Amino acid sequence: MSVNYLPVPLNPTQVEGRHPHPIKVGLQTDLFIRASFDYEVTLGYIRAEFTKAEGAEERIRQLWLNRSWPDELWEHSKKAQLYCQHFLRNLLKQNSIISAVGHWDWFLRRQSEFVLWALETEAQSGVDDKIRRLASHIDQGSLRDQIGNLSQLTGCSFHIEETDLRHLDELGLLRNIGSHNRWEVDQKYLQRTKTRPESGGWRIGQYRTYSDQEWLVWQTALRGRATWLISKGIGERFRALPAYPGSEDVFNGI
Repeated sequence: MSVNYLPVPLNPTQVEGRHPHPIKVGLQTDLFIRASFDYEVTLGYIRAEFTKAEGAEERIRQLWLNRSWPDELWEHSKKAQLYCQHFLRNLLKQNSIISAVGHWDWFLRRQSEFVLWALETEAQSGVDDKIRRLASHIDQGSLRDQIGNLSQLTGCSFHIEETDLRHLDELGLLRNIGSHNRWEVDQKYLQRTKTRPESGGWRIGQYRTYSDQEWLVWQTALRGRATWLISKGIGERFRALPAYPGSEDVFNGI
């Protein structure tokens, strides 16, 4: 099923001297990360404010009953949410990390598909199996490794600063414990993270929350620099190639 997105504003200076397709991939990724985070965090705030209002519990209960769910299921849910309240308090905000890195995975796959097509177009023949394997596994490993593999695939040096790479390292570690360990610090995270809480050090089993300031720094590294520098580098590398087949269908007029 195709999805119809609203057209994304494309500034002519963004594609000048560059192939437009990698730029479009980068711009859509930027918009999805920003929109997903804002939407999820806003929902969390709305939920928190709503539950403070008088009669909120009964209104939520009625929503359950309107769905023909039994009243006893609502009672079980209340007990479960009370038990997990420390975890649920920031759940939507926490999960926005998983969502953001998921959009990054999409970005990598779309860029590598384009690069594979571009290399074949340049060579006017197929590429060797090593290149194909590298492209097909582009979303594996740490975010730093993924960027290195994409650089190797394209022959581009994306000039991403070490500070930003360290922030991307942390994003990858957080996505892993969020996806696989319900945001609890584990031994692998302790061994690899370069961050330290104000209390002095992370502990195994500690719930790894993050501040708004941390997220601002991470999304700047991810959205503001990494995706743009990669998109720009690939666009410049393959600027002489013709239109990418199906690009307009993929972006629905972007």
